[in-house]
Amino acid sequence: MSKRPINTYASFIFVFCSIMVTMRPIALIAGQVEVERVPLNTAVQAFDEGTTSLLDGNFGAAIAAFEKADQSGWASAKLYYNMGLAYHRLNRFGLAVQYLEKAKRIAPDDPKILHSLTVAAHRQADRFSQLPRPFWQKMHVWVENQLPIGVAFWIGIVLWFGLVALITGKLLSHWHGEWWRRARILLGVSSFLLIFYSLTTSAWPPTNERAVILSTEARMHDIADESSDEVLRVHEGLVVLVKNRSTDWALIEVANGSRGWVEANLLGTI
Repeated sequence: MSKRPINTYASFIFVFCSIMVTMRPIALIAGQVEVERVPLNTAVQAFDEGTTSLLDGNFGAAIAAFEKADQSGWASAKLYYNMGLAYHRLNRFGLAVQYLEKAKRIAPDDPKILHSLTVAAHRQADRFSQLPRPFWQKMHVWVENQLPIGVAFWIGIVLWFGLVALITGKLLSHWHGEWWRRARILLGVSSFLLIFYSLTTSAWPPTNERAVILSTEARMHDIADESSDEVLRVHEGLVVLVKNRSTDWALIEVANGSRGWVEANLLGTI
């Protein structure tokens, strides 16, 4: 009886391990979807109630309903956009910008969201020149906008199964030639990079958290102490970067590069 080559056995092991490793995250994700299905109905009902209240001009009731939908774990650009509109009508400018920015994260090209943020920018009291961003940072933002983390993960999974199918076909039909080696390398490298990118970005998100000033005025200090020297004063609705946090303070950076510590409860995370 002829012996199979070692690489054939290695291929069988690779296929088996690939299926076992891939099935668990897919099962976990499917389980999460199943668990979230019940509160989603509640969220949709609350969203509809909030939309009706918003159209009727009852902005307080609209916000209460939208917050209920948000707390149910349902993230939607339309939900956050409507929340931003309701807060804007109540002259709660910081919260309006916070939720409009959240809507923009989900739908970055939506013209209504962009228009509302442009209108909000004209109301903002602070005017800072934007520092140029380094090339690597621009590339990271571009990749994030073009290829969301979830999409990258599932494309990687599909390519990975394509690689498994290719190796299985090789085992069953004994393909020969250079084409299948090139396809194996292409699928393997592409799937690895996409899955690696999505998992690492999810596990170690960027430290530059974005936030909005919620108070009418906030004082930036050179250290996390109210009695320390004042660096700058910023105002409601300004979007800043959070570079560091302590228990009660946050180190923020404005567009011109100025940094200072503000009380953490004056910020709304985007």
